[in-house]
Amino acid sequence: MFVSFVLLNDKYDDSICLDLSKTKSCLIIKFYLISIFCSWLNSLISFILSLVFALTGNNQTILYKLFVFFARFFDFIAQILFLLILILSAKGYLIIRIQLKTKTMLIIKFLMILYIILQIIILILITIVSQ
Repeated sequence: MFVSFVLLNDKYDDSICLDLSKTKSCLIIKFYLISIFCSWLNSLISFILSLVFALTGNNQTILYKLFVFFARFFDFIAQILFLLILILSAKGYLIIRIQLKTKTMLIIKFLMILYIILQIIILILITIVSQ
């Protein structure tokens, strides 16, 4: 809702997003917008793939599989960013705290690295098995 208001409102004051060194509130908004954009790219590529398959009936080409990989990759990026936003918001980052404790940041980094590694393994396995 807020993002649609920001994108559609001509009178939106962009001054809060000009300098991230002065304010960090734009960080979560930027993560959210990038997540939405990656999700949109996934949907667009998936639509194009469905259209190509409907017209040609061939899904065994290298280009088709490359597009499937990119669609999954953009979905992967969107999921990672959205999960990061949820974790940061749950910890109160930029809601009630400006800085997180070092221990909390290490736990978040560990969880994100573990999630990324598992998602890459799943992405590779899905790509190999779908052939």
